[in-house]
Amino acid sequence: MKRKYLTQEEIEKLLSATDRMPFPERNRCLILMAFIHGFRASELLGLRLSDIDLAGRQLYIRRLKNG
Repeated sequence: MKRKYLTQEEIEKLLSATDRMPFPERNRCLILMAFIHGFRASELLGLRLSDIDLAGRQLYIRRLKNG
């Protein structure tokens, strides 16, 4: 049976790879949000600045219906 998760070492390698990308802070943040909160790529890519409430420390995520 195949494992369906990344090891801690694999996550660290993925995060360190952001240092060689344009906008490393943004990319690192998106990767961490995906791992920590379980967001899908489509949910993260759909984020807008208006979805972020810094004062209230909240984030609005649009969830798409599956049929």
